[in-house]
Amino acid sequence: LPSSPVSVLKPAKPTLKPYFLMPPTKNSPKPSKGGSAPPPTTAIPNSLQCPVPGCPTRLADPNAAKRHLLDCHPSCTHLYDLSICQRIGIFICRHPTCQHNPRNKIFPSASTYERHCTSCHPSPPPSPSTTSLSIALSSIYTGDQPDRASSSWSTAFNFITSRQAVQPPNFRHTWLHFLKHRNAAAFTSIQAGLLRAISLAHASQGPSCDPTPFWWLFLHLELLLLHPTSSNNRDGESIQSTIAARIASFQDGHIEELWTSATAIVSSPTSTSPPTPGPTNKAIQHSADSDNWRTAYNRACSNQQKATISTSNEGLIHDLYVPPYAPIHPTNQPTTPHPTPQQHN
Repeated sequence: LPSSPVSVLKPAKPTLKPYFLMPPTKNSPKPSKGGSAPPPTTAIPNSLQCPVPGCPTRLADPNAAKRHLLDCHPSCTHLYDLSICQRIGIFICRHPTCQHNPRNKIFPSASTYERHCTSCHPSPPPSPSTTSLSIALSSIYTGDQPDRASSSWSTAFNFITSRQAVQPPNFRHTWLHFLKHRNAAAFTSIQAGLLRAISLAHASQGPSCDPTPFWWLFLHLELLLLHPTSSNNRDGESIQSTIAARIASFQDGHIEELWTSATAIVSSPTSTSPPTPGPTNKAIQHSADSDNWRTAYNRACSNQQKATISTSNEGLIHDLYVPPYAPIHPTNQPTTPHPTPQQHN
């Protein structure tokens, strides 16, 4: 026990040594000729979260961030938050055609990242001879027969030009939640290729280069590749196989076939119209929102049977209503005459 209560209130001595008493390290600054050491450099605070959304890991320095991203998120480059990466002190190359391994895609400074982009991913100079067809073959087509794809893409551009006014589809839900693994990567690659084609078309000075078809393809990409079809219409093939076949057809330029397949989908039966949702039965609107018109029609038009009241459930019905309270101002209360004030002389 302490000898006096005053010693209990004394603060504990700090365990950290001052900077000038700490042993020198490999990266510690050297003292000047005068003998006094320079002030320590400000370290990155240990409060920066991982650039991948949802990861609770905190990162303190660029080396720790690089090790964490390579060990825990090697294939999530497209999810990195670049603002957090720059605050940590690393720069990520997310070019879709970068051939470097993931370890060499992380750079410690902006200058090294810019040198990498200049040497490995140079932007093609705008050329008057650039056409929409050449941009499509270089940005979207991935096969080895460009002559065969040239005719199909030329037909696709003519079809897109005639389809400027677009009606909304006959369905609300797509197969976006079924997009996984290789199909998801191919879908993302097509999106990146369309954005690159749009950028090249806007930067080109050629008269036969129009970015409008690429904008049309980018806005209708989910409709063309992920429109739902029943198993009877796809010859028993799986959903993943169907999506993969549509991706291959899109890259080859068969846009009109995909458009015809998408517009042929009719979720509601042709004999009945969408029912009007009832004000009380929410199941009717839920079926209509799920494009299940037949169930919604049956629920809206079926006769609802009235519940019978008997001695078995009469007590439950009375319990639904609370007994009435007594009136605050009764109407039948007898009135008493007020005393007349006395007159004083």
